[in-house]
Amino acid sequence: REFGLQKRLRQLPVDDTHSVYVLTPPVTLTINFLPKGRLYRMLLNFNGALTARSIQRALKALHMQNDLINITAFNPAIGLPTAHKFKEKLLIYHCYDAIEAANWMKKHGAWLEKEFMQKADAVIVTSQGLYEAKKYFCKRCFLIKNAVNIGLFSAAFSTAVPAKKVVGYIGSIDNRIDYELLQQLISTMHYTQFVFVGRIVSKEAEAMLKKFSNVQLTGPQPVKDLPAYLASFSAGIIPFAQNEFNKGVYPLKVNEYLATGL
Repeated sequence: REFGLQKRLRQLPVDDTHSVYVLTPPVTLTINFLPKGRLYRMLLNFNGALTARSIQRALKALHMQNDLINITAFNPAIGLPTAHKFKEKLLIYHCYDAIEAANWMKKHGAWLEKEFMQKADAVIVTSQGLYEAKKYFCKRCFLIKNAVNIGLFSAAFSTAVPAKKVVGYIGSIDNRIDYELLQQLISTMHYTQFVFVGRIVSKEAEAMLKKFSNVQLTGPQPVKDLPAYLASFSAGIIPFAQNEFNKGVYPLKVNEYLATGL
């Protein structure tokens, strides 16, 4: 889809009566290795123009050109050069991590984000730490913490601990996790089953975890099935590394674990 070999614009059902349109924009140039300067800015605008043109075509085809709200989530490198290109009535930046500590944006993330926040009508953050860090650089900053679908997850609520010892984690297998700590836990607690439910971003981490006989990787699962997994856990863990990138995070899984009694 990124290369245009398949249709970029798709309509996907959400349930029996609703659907969403999903657009896969074209491939853009890799420029984050470049230093800040005229060349970087020129190529940043080029990438923005490619993305904006793809979005404008989709909006025109869908007759979605009025009363638009543009929400850019944690990607100021696209948000900055495409800001106000769609005649949107509202431009919002959704910030859910410390971008200055993200490996992929360490060189440019901080200054791009500051410039973009000044253009945005509002900034939404997901933790108190992010709110304190961002509120001085934007017109309006709103703290909206992650929430949980209480009706769905509390259906699996139980105060009883399952007889079988199962330590579970719901979330992505990615670079947030302290794998040294996990290896120590899994190898020491060999009598305990460890279950990881979520998409696998790091193939290296997947290979490491698969070496243990007491580890199960389920891959991503539908949200409606998560309470059943949680009900089978004796305990839920969030084994995030303590670093600059994670310090402002407020994990949704905290709420999901608590809603099921973990």
